[in-house]
Amino acid sequence: MNLPLNPSSRLQRFVGLRKIAPFVHLVAVLSLVTGCKQQERHSPDVWAMVNGTEIKRDEVEKYYRSQVNPEGQEPSQEEALSLKLNVIEQLVNNEILLERAKKLNLEASDGEVEDKFTISDQEVTDFYNANHNQFNVAEPQFRISQIVITPRRDPQIRNRKNDDATNEAEAERKAKMLMDKLNSGADFAQLAMDYSEDPNTAATGGDLGYIPESALNQSDPILKHTVLSLKPGQVSQPIVLKDSIRILKLVAREAAGLRGVNDPQVRQTIRDTLRNRKEQLLRNAYLAVARDEAHVTNFLAQQVVEAAGKLPDAAKSTLPPVPALKPTVPSAPVNTQ
Repeated sequence: MNLPLNPSSRLQRFVGLRKIAPFVHLVAVLSLVTGCKQQERHSPDVWAMVNGTEIKRDEVEKYYRSQVNPEGQEPSQEEALSLKLNVIEQLVNNEILLERAKKLNLEASDGEVEDKFTISDQEVTDFYNANHNQFNVAEPQFRISQIVITPRRDPQIRNRKNDDATNEAEAERKAKMLMDKLNSGADFAQLAMDYSEDPNTAATGGDLGYIPESALNQSDPILKHTVLSLKPGQVSQPIVLKDSIRILKLVAREAAGLRGVNDPQVRQTIRDTLRNRKEQLLRNAYLAVARDEAHVTNFLAQQVVEAAGKLPDAAKSTLPPVPALKPTVPSAPVNTQ
């Protein structure tokens, strides 16, 4: 059993499109169509225009497909069209912001963003007092990183060196090579990004985030034993499982209990939360101003309105077919502190 992963989504800007109510679609459609006395001339594969920049059907369809589970029930034509209209709205907004930033030569660094959104100590304290239950850790937690090696070729490998063991002998040699590098002082996260064969964690240096002790109880007993035997900063010896070889690093261990407002990690978490809120507020206001100055034409929305209740051909979408689906006790850990 694999250790649980923190959830992530690659296309987060489009998450939640299904939850938007139908009347929002109608308002968006009418607002885009009203005032256009005559349609602009365009090719059939252009579904929207932003200040002369085309948004084409292929791009919309790509993001639409990312929102539909190919193994689940296919959306109705009305649901599919509503999703596509929302995708267009997001692409329009992104294009407006990109054009606006380019026009103003805006390219803020992380430091500039932090300067723009200064968070006071009082704001941190107020947030903590209102949300202190969020910082109560119910059980011990372990922050773990991993390097995964599999004895088979995997087309999904995304490590920086595209390194992939294809059999057991190669996997064992790779594990030994990595341990030699770690024993020589190499950085664990950099090695994970270069060599780990786990597509979910390689890009983040093998970071699995914080895992509660109860989740460890559901993992392979060898993995649990290894994690509990490590001290923060230590790296395990290679762990041979049925389907992989794993090298684990215990980054940090947190005891159960309420974290105080002066805890550095608590304060940083609060600052990040407050900064993200302010950034989102400014983005929304900035987008509203930029949208007022932009020239947007949504050709797909025009087709829906002109169809007067009948679905245009653009509502039809063919989803891609679903492809057919064709242990050792670790020795002493390595201390990398």
